[in-house]
Amino acid sequence: MPQRAMDVRVSGKNLDIGQALRGQAEERVHNAVAKYFDGGFSSRVTVEREGSGFRADCTVHLDTGAVMRVSGSAQDAYSSVSQVVERIGKQMRRDKRKRTSYANGFHGVEEGGAEASAEPVEPLEVSGDARPIVAERVDRLERISLEDAILRMESRRLSSYVFVNGGTDRINILHERADGSVGWIDVSPRD
Repeated sequence: MPQRAMDVRVSGKNLDIGQALRGQAEERVHNAVAKYFDGGFSSRVTVEREGSGFRADCTVHLDTGAVMRVSGSAQDAYSSVSQVVERIGKQMRRDKRKRTSYANGFHGVEEGGAEASAEPVEPLEVSGDARPIVAERVDRLERISLEDAILRMESRRLSSYVFVNGGTDRINILHERADGSVGWIDVSPRD
């Protein structure tokens, strides 16, 4: 059986992080990725001072081509590394669910589910070099859990997703953030 490449590098940015933190970070990131991914990967963790605390950034490159980036801030370096390990674990879990759902034939709405039906409307008139604005009407929204909404958004490779949160019965919006994480907006008015 061929050896899989599993490389975790930990360094300090203008900071000597010490062997104990380096070893702990290497082991914890390796375990978090290996728990959900059976292939090769490489990872880079950088710890730096940020104000009176510390910031840790972690990038993981899977041999499937997927790249995950997370960061965490805390008062001590160990806690900032703990945050990135937890966040990488969450992203790896989502990636595994997405890969499993796709392999099992889930490519869209399950039978019997309500789907948001977006119907394009004529673009608004814009002046100059502005991009056209296209209004989309939504007739029905799915009533699903937040976790299922994230899975559906990721499996369909959408940059945003509107749904009714099954736990709160409130309208929510998910969107892909520039740092690769998922943003969650609750847009229903407060009582």
